[in-house]
Amino acid sequence: MSINETFHIYSSTCKRSRFGKIMPEALYIHVSSLPTLDPLLLQYEAQARNLVPPIIEVNIIKFKTNQLKISYLSYPDFDTDPHPALKASIQINLVNFKVTYRDYSNSPNPPILHRKETFVTPDYPLYEQFSLLTHAQETLGLLDNPKDIGNRQGWVRRLQTYGVVIEGHCLK
Repeated sequence: MSINETFHIYSSTCKRSRFGKIMPEALYIHVSSLPTLDPLLLQYEAQARNLVPPIIEVNIIKFKTNQLKISYLSYPDFDTDPHPALKASIQINLVNFKVTYRDYSNSPNPPILHRKETFVTPDYPLYEQFSLLTHAQETLGLLDNPKDIGNRQGWVRRLQTYGVVIEGHCLK
């Protein structure tokens, strides 16, 4: 099978996933949701995981849908922070097996997560709490124009513009 055929099957399998956050160029899934993935994606993930040095605590896995790459993302405060910041990532290129590490721990403007319930399955212990927060934010329009809120500073500006404070997973 050619690399193009392999990529097409991989990409279309990602886009058909029943669980996870499907974005235009990636499928994101919480590690607890791995068993729900198609067996083909589990094979790719296992192959990539064998190349990941144990230097970060991984809780989100990103399957690129426009390249044969898988990233392991560390959001240490995933459960407790309503919009956790990315601490580090390790990306595995599944064509040449190159491993790339990025540290965001000292970044003044790290990427952050929204809609956390989309990363997990409905039986995840905090699923309902995550869903309620997302619904409240959608109702206020906080999640409109998502390209402006993907990083900490943009999100803080959005909250200030709307005069909203988040405590725990509740809006104030």
